[in-house]
Amino acid sequence: MQEFRVIERDSFGIHISRGMKLAENSEILIIKFKSLGDILLSTVLADEIVRQRPDVKVDFLVDWKFEGITKCFPSIRKELIRPDSWGERFETAFEFRSSYDLVIDLLGSTASSLTAKVMSRSGVIGYPAKRASRMYDEQLDPPEPGAHTVDINLQFLKLLELEIPKKIEFHPTFDQQIIDAYSEQLGPKSAIVHPGGRFCHKLWSGVRFGEIADWLISEGYSVHILQGPEDEIPTELKDFRVLRNIGAGELLSVFKGFDLFVGNDSGPMHFAATAGCSVVGIFGPTDPHRWRPYSDRATCILSDCSCGHGATHCSNRNQNWCMDQIQVQDVKTEILKIQPKLAK
Repeated sequence: MQEFRVIERDSFGIHISRGMKLAENSEILIIKFKSLGDILLSTVLADEIVRQRPDVKVDFLVDWKFEGITKCFPSIRKELIRPDSWGERFETAFEFRSSYDLVIDLLGSTASSLTAKVMSRSGVIGYPAKRASRMYDEQLDPPEPGAHTVDINLQFLKLLELEIPKKIEFHPTFDQQIIDAYSEQLGPKSAIVHPGGRFCHKLWSGVRFGEIADWLISEGYSVHILQGPEDEIPTELKDFRVLRNIGAGELLSVFKGFDLFVGNDSGPMHFAATAGCSVVGIFGPTDPHRWRPYSDRATCILSDCSCGHGATHCSNRNQNWCMDQIQVQDVKTEILKIQPKLAK
């Protein structure tokens, strides 16, 4: 196995040694500025570090848009917020200058790498082949083709001389008051439909989402439409009950009361899977092997497209060509496959 450098303390202070065994009471910062689902999928790494090394303290640095996202994970000691303005970002980085024994950069941008260097006492590790990965003290080996993001993130455990668990689970806490507040209005079967997302090339047709919502009602579901901060509700869904203005720290508890989530490949899809919903994720040009909902109660629908499913847009025709190949009946079929698991 490749050897890596690590920071350890002795009577003379901090020094660099071979190997990656963490010193007692080490403090680690994980940097993942964005986005909603990516940050959530990164929390498993913090959970596993603390589970195997309870003496280690792990903090998280996220963008201001995602404030509160890690508060549901007790393994994370503190959530640091990167402000909106560049001036305030520099102030934040230097406020925590040399505060951490080790910084794990899960983003790999120039900004995240520079921030990691400033906030680390001596060591930064991250992914290879990123824009500023030459700034890292050590890097992971390139990921295996087809590996899920969660599994890739957990490779950092090897660097810390920790074990990768055989069974990977999320360990969030939930706000029972939020769960109860929503459960009272849901009925015996409840579904969330999410037609939104950050990228237009990953959005399925609003007309088809409307057909799915109508069909779910005919099947006895109470249906709610999720509207994110940047989402526009399609005309076909405006007469349904809409969930809006839900903070990142509340999403898991809101979803805990629902049975089914149907939506585009997006951050809320990952929250629904983590909360225990049955999930049908609709994928276009993005790679479902890397980004599928990480749950045995989830399924993905993948368009029959030859663009490679790893691109930022469909290379065949227009930007929604991939998504347009997925028909309403395809989604219904996947919902029916997991319907036996939906019992209350």
